[in-house]
Amino acid sequence: MLTDRKNNTADEKEIINVIDEFDYSTQSDEYNGEFRNWRKKLSNPYTYNYSKNVKEQTFVDGQGFVSTSPQDSEKEVIYRVFQILGNVLLIYLFIEIVLEKAAIAVLDCLGLNIHNSYINNSIYGGQTEVLIILTVMTLFKYALPIFILHSKIKIPNNVRFPMDKSRKNEFFNAFSAAMIVSVISSISRAYSNQSKEIYDYFSSFSKNFQLKGDYELIVYVIFDVVVVSILNEILFRGDIFHALRQFGDLFAVVTTALISTLITHDFSYMFGSFLIAMVSGIFVLRSGNFFMAIMVRIIHKLYLFGLILIESSSNEYMFLTKGFYMSVIFAFGVIIFLVKASVKPNELVTKKNLHTYISTAEKVKTGFHSMSMAGTVFICVITALWEIVL
Repeated sequence: MLTDRKNNTADEKEIINVIDEFDYSTQSDEYNGEFRNWRKKLSNPYTYNYSKNVKEQTFVDGQGFVSTSPQDSEKEVIYRVFQILGNVLLIYLFIEIVLEKAAIAVLDCLGLNIHNSYINNSIYGGQTEVLIILTVMTLFKYALPIFILHSKIKIPNNVRFPMDKSRKNEFFNAFSAAMIVSVISSISRAYSNQSKEIYDYFSSFSKNFQLKGDYELIVYVIFDVVVVSILNEILFRGDIFHALRQFGDLFAVVTTALISTLITHDFSYMFGSFLIAMVSGIFVLRSGNFFMAIMVRIIHKLYLFGLILIESSSNEYMFLTKGFYMSVIFAFGVIIFLVKASVKPNELVTKKNLHTYISTAEKVKTGFHSMSMAGTVFICVITALWEIVL
């Protein structure tokens, strides 16, 4: 009997199954069940489901018997995931950089009061016209990539948008982290040039802000703070985030944060964008709830809106007001963090699934080696440099 047990243990060690080796302890049973089932679908090219007896060999025509490896399989899936992500981000950039300007040029020719400024890369004209084109093109540049990603990767909705309600204490942790990180990232600069230009544009039509007279600004603020935040998190913390979890939780958090930062193609905003994206990804894992990522993004956007309003004023005490505003938000965030930390120590969920069959450097090299992702990075960097020149 003892010999049989030893043989059984040896046989188990000879079986490699990357799905079973994954640590599922950080998420709910509902999430884990559907995540496992999705990964088991051999027909899906974006699932990493390598399983093999290490003693077995596969016969390949012209090569004879060869041994496959989990390393090669992992590289192939990473390449495919980054390839489709690069493809949809190129579509995103095309809509934002090319299609939007082409649509404005056509509307301008048709006699509508909306125009492109090719000198400083801005839009001007009637408030209503500018509001409509901004909202329509923003919806389009997010909706199309989101649709394509989901139709290809096919992550189940319960995995794509996890809604675990058992860890409610994470709400306060996410709230405090969003405020602290927002202030830290804004010490130098936290918002994009385009955001400030748009807010300034709408508010410039009236020196005294009035709810009734500045409805375009109100509509745009609601759209930017709420709708764009939701769409951004669906794009980067939806299908692609959970597909990348196959290769490690920390890898998924950092990679999606980095890519969502590059897509802003604005060097002045990248630091703040990266930090807040990291917080969003971490709290999706910590809470098991997609809503946390949206909340973090909305808090960040609201904070930036307040900052822009303060900096746009002509008040002689503007710098004092700005300093007071930042200090209050930061202090409030720290107090909440300290209170929650004293009650229950925070668990670093990003320590889970740190290591797979290839190194992090190899994962990054494989992913960014795809032509579409390399092209996305190139366009983002060139565009950011061009905006500096302008």
